[in-house]
Amino acid sequence: MGGETDLIISDDYVNDLISAGLTSQEAKVFLSLVQLGSVPVSKIAQQSNIDRSNVYRTLKKLEEKEIVRKELGKSTTYGSVPLPLAIEILINGKKREYNTVLENLKKLAKQLDYVKKIDKQQDFFKILPSGSQVFCRNWEKTLLHIKKSVDVIATEKREPKNNQVFEIYQNLLQDKVRVRWIFDRSFRNDNEFAMRIEQIAHLLKYPTLEIRFSFDSQKPYGAICDNQLAIICLDSEPPIKYSRTLWTNNEQILLNFKEHFNSSWENATTYEENQIVA
Repeated sequence: MGGETDLIISDDYVNDLISAGLTSQEAKVFLSLVQLGSVPVSKIAQQSNIDRSNVYRTLKKLEEKEIVRKELGKSTTYGSVPLPLAIEILINGKKREYNTVLENLKKLAKQLDYVKKIDKQQDFFKILPSGSQVFCRNWEKTLLHIKKSVDVIATEKREPKNNQVFEIYQNLLQDKVRVRWIFDRSFRNDNEFAMRIEQIAHLLKYPTLEIRFSFDSQKPYGAICDNQLAIICLDSEPPIKYSRTLWTNNEQILLNFKEHFNSSWENATTYEENQIVA
């Protein structure tokens, strides 16, 4: 009996059946039935060391998988189908599962390829709620991937102030990325401005950074990254509240915002001139 018990609870056999799609409990009950033949639940519970209530639930699942059959008579017993048939049923089940996973992966591959084409070849549009966490994450991620240039128009309030963003800007400048920054001061706040100047002062040593200031509204605010991506705040409530921000690589929108930036840049004052005005 000891050898029989060892066979029933053998980890190798249990693991093989788990690989074939059974749970650990289902594997133990099935192995018990393979060796014991048609037996009542009490015998299965004894041999598998599983509570009777759990054995009933497990037997029902094994019946659904068609590898265990209930036999009605003077007393209800359960038995396994012939082992070769059970193995064939389990293998076919795994094949169906594999084919389903394979089809899902193929669909996913097509979707990802489509997204890639949209990002790199076709017009890409994404609208995010301004100032939200998802916006901030996307903005930081975008900054991290800039290779050549970024042109930014921002108010004193709307440009992110956290140290992480300024560290990213510093890294860009260290990599000699060209950064042109316009601060719109049409909604002037001296305290905000003083804080801003203090934050950017240590960046002024980098030759690829240019900063200008404007006292006339330069809406829409936003940025152009590597001349490939436009990020534009969609203004809904003046003076400085935004509901959404548009992200796009649409060529015409890029061109329009680039013209807007260049015009704003020409009309803005330099950092030195602004120090006198301030």
